[in-house]
Amino acid sequence: VVGLIAFMVFVVRTARRIAKEAVAAHRDLHDKIVELKRAGETLSRLAAIVESSDDAIIGKTPDGVIVSWNPGAERIYGYAEEEVIGQRVSLLVPPERPDEVTQILEKIKRGKRVDHFETVRMRKDGTRIHVSLSVSPIRDATGQITGASTTSRDISERKRAEEAVRQSEERYRDLVEHSEILICTHDREGKLLTVNRAMVRHLGYERAEELLGRRLSDFLGSDVVHLFDTYLDKILKEAYAEGFMKVLTRSGEERVLEYRNSLRTEDLAEPIVRVVALDVTERMRAERELGKRTKQVQTLRAMTLEITR
Repeated sequence: VVGLIAFMVFVVRTARRIAKEAVAAHRDLHDKIVELKRAGETLSRLAAIVESSDDAIIGKTPDGVIVSWNPGAERIYGYAEEEVIGQRVSLLVPPERPDEVTQILEKIKRGKRVDHFETVRMRKDGTRIHVSLSVSPIRDATGQITGASTTSRDISERKRAEEAVRQSEERYRDLVEHSEILICTHDREGKLLTVNRAMVRHLGYERAEELLGRRLSDFLGSDVVHLFDTYLDKILKEAYAEGFMKVLTRSGEERVLEYRNSLRTEDLAEPIVRVVALDVTERMRAERELGKRTKQVQTLRAMTLEITR
């Protein structure tokens, strides 16, 4: 009887242990199913992102053979997926850039990323486009690098806009540099920031560096220099000022400039004043001389009339 009881106790304990193990196994299986389901959902979301991306997303082997090609790549480069799978990515590289792919793949093999690398690539029809590339290594579960993922963004419009701005600035700079109008800029304290050739020449200097950093008031006549602070207050408050200023050249000669200055603040950390001036010294001398001659003529006419009477 004792042996039977012991056997029954053993059976009950064994049954309980098996039941616990079964519950634990079921729980582990449930957790794994949930984990796999979540992983599948994540993969589905990633696939949807890749498929709907406007950027070209290309997968390739460590040797540069294309293994995946999303619709964004087809739109940017003009090749259908079946045309490029199995081809080397150098298919997209212009002949004048033969070493770029090799250099990028060498970095990837060392586990390094390539971020926002701006370069030129070639479409199916042979046209060149400007792109920004980001390339990342792809690793397997053991950490070994098994390929690379490239994201390409077409920046041709931005490059065209930048080139248009550059050409416009170059034309403007050329116009300013070769203009006979005196053009310069100064800060809120009156320190010269830029001067064109006409300004340098009219003040009797040879190089712009001899003027830059000096206050505009350093070149004013002694009888008008006290008005400079008033001018600064006006231009900073009203953003515009015009009038005449008497300046001294390097040799001490007095010249009269007629100016129209404006304050620029947009897109700047610190405001600057743009100075546009004309040397009117000779004109004013001519006007004074004309005034004298006119007065002399009037006096002579009056004397003639008096003698006649």
